[in-house]
Amino acid sequence: MRPTMCGIAGILSISGNIAVERRRAAVVAMLSAISHRGPDETGYYEDQQVTLGHARLSIIDLAGGRQPLFNEDRSCVLVYNGEVYDYQAIRDRLASRHTFATSTDSEVLLHLYEDEGEAFCEQLNGMYAYAIWDSREARLQLAIDPVGIKPLYYYRDDDFFVFCSELRGMIRGLQALGVAFEWNSAAIRSFLQLGWFPAPETPWLGVRKLGAGERLTVDRAGARSTRSPLPAACTSPFDASSGNSAVDQLDDLLTETVRSQLVADVPVGVFLSGGIDSSLLTAVAAKLQPGIKTFSVGFSGGSDEAVAADESQVARAVADHLRTEHYTLMVDPPRLLELLDDAWLAMDEPIVDPAVLPLLLVSREARQHVKVCLSGDGGDEVFGGYPHHWLLSWKRRYHASPSWLRSLAGGVVNCLPRTPSRGFREKLRRARVGFSMLADQDYVPGPFSPPHEHWLVDPAPYRQVGRDQLNNDDWYYTDGLLHPLAGQMLPKTDRTSMYASIEVRVPLLDNRMLAFGRSLPFSKKVSRRGVTKVVLRQLLTRYLPVEISRRPKHGFRVPLAGWFRNELKNDIRERLAEGRQIPEEVISRQAVERLISEHLSGRAEHSVRLWALMTLNHWAEQVSTTSTIN
Repeated sequence: MRPTMCGIAGILSISGNIAVERRRAAVVAMLSAISHRGPDETGYYEDQQVTLGHARLSIIDLAGGRQPLFNEDRSCVLVYNGEVYDYQAIRDRLASRHTFATSTDSEVLLHLYEDEGEAFCEQLNGMYAYAIWDSREARLQLAIDPVGIKPLYYYRDDDFFVFCSELRGMIRGLQALGVAFEWNSAAIRSFLQLGWFPAPETPWLGVRKLGAGERLTVDRAGARSTRSPLPAACTSPFDASSGNSAVDQLDDLLTETVRSQLVADVPVGVFLSGGIDSSLLTAVAAKLQPGIKTFSVGFSGGSDEAVAADESQVARAVADHLRTEHYTLMVDPPRLLELLDDAWLAMDEPIVDPAVLPLLLVSREARQHVKVCLSGDGGDEVFGGYPHHWLLSWKRRYHASPSWLRSLAGGVVNCLPRTPSRGFREKLRRARVGFSMLADQDYVPGPFSPPHEHWLVDPAPYRQVGRDQLNNDDWYYTDGLLHPLAGQMLPKTDRTSMYASIEVRVPLLDNRMLAFGRSLPFSKKVSRRGVTKVVLRQLLTRYLPVEISRRPKHGFRVPLAGWFRNELKNDIRERLAEGRQIPEEVISRQAVERLISEHLSGRAEHSVRLWALMTLNHWAEQVSTTSTIN
């Protein structure tokens, strides 16, 4: 049996100057702050050097999955958040050398660590974050999975090392230890440019987070970090010589993957948006588990943005065709507005994505019926679903063209609409966005990324993409997984769903799917006509009517532009002008006032930038109620 989704926390004494009672109080405070991650049970371990804590959300092995967990002689202790899909095969290999006290995969990690050492996690296929205390070596090891599905934060000074599953827990624990906080201004600039905090940085100076696939070891020699590689084309890769088509191989592999992720001792459902990824997951899940519960959210209201965003009818059609037990939650702008503060609180670490609003609502709706949901996160990154994937060949041609031609094209495109709409006007707006991706070799779709970085004080480029990288398909594959996905999409899903105490599994990011996707030729992902996720669409036609597989990509949008000019007009001024928490060295008060004025007057469209500032400011407001901001 496999374990649970949970929250973990701990403190390692480095100098010996921190009392055991003080350590214990700080770990209790951290687990209390993240109790939504594990509302069913808590457990602790303590010795003269370390205190570990675990908060449990029971999913599998309801009676036997308690943590912390020990090896045979209790010299190694584990706290663990996650799930390893191939643990049974590993357990069988270890059985002749170890005595297992439980049927959980947690114990497999401990014994594999004993046999293989610090790099043992490279053998795991799953989503996880763990800490192992090895008392024989006085060594603490932390690690997360290769794409960063599960989070882990840490802080280190001369006296102690602290870690926790969420930033809010870190803040509570460090507050209990008397640590003073201060803004990480450089990281905040990056956040405003990208819309998320790139690892290892966080809003607070000194508090860091593990990056995708990172493992951190702390012992007498200090702290050292290494990174587990993304799966290469080594596990069921696409093999054109096998006689089976890519679609056949994907069908078999996805069925095997979904089957392994439907295992639970509690009800399991699927988030069904009506898009390619979630529809395909639902089709495979319904084949394996007829009548599975599915959940979607619809957007009611008369605005163009609402009409363009609502996919509930498509999701219903998919559910009806597959005969799932479907639940649709319809929301309107007033209901979303009521959720603003709670949604920002759910995010834990600021992330600029208003889709957190419907995600929190549908997570809470699903939690009334199930404890686990499958999600299509990762499908776009693995199988080439974003506009920048089908624009890649054009981008290479554009940057090889004469400068006068690029300048002429830029002048024409600058006249196109900026605000989301529908019909022909929406097509023109998308053309403008597409051109931005073409023109900027270092393009990053963030709130204050170029050409909007001038609003910030002393902006710094996030990265520079060279010609070699621009012409490297595999670089685009890994970059999408290790940065935007790991930095924005996965944290949003994890924090929001766990805030509703529901576990979300992501089959398309299973190691087997990552290896298969990496081995696929680019032509199997994007066609010459610009059709994205080719192989996924081809497989979907085996399960659903062809018109669904041919649908263009949609994202769930909320009507930010209208909100900031109407319902949130007063709220913007109160929070960003009168109750401002954001440091002046990042963005000046005058710049914020100009952003507000230009947007409210209709002279410019700044909704995503205002949303970013509101998100960051709300987070700072919450922290300021418990800490002193320096």
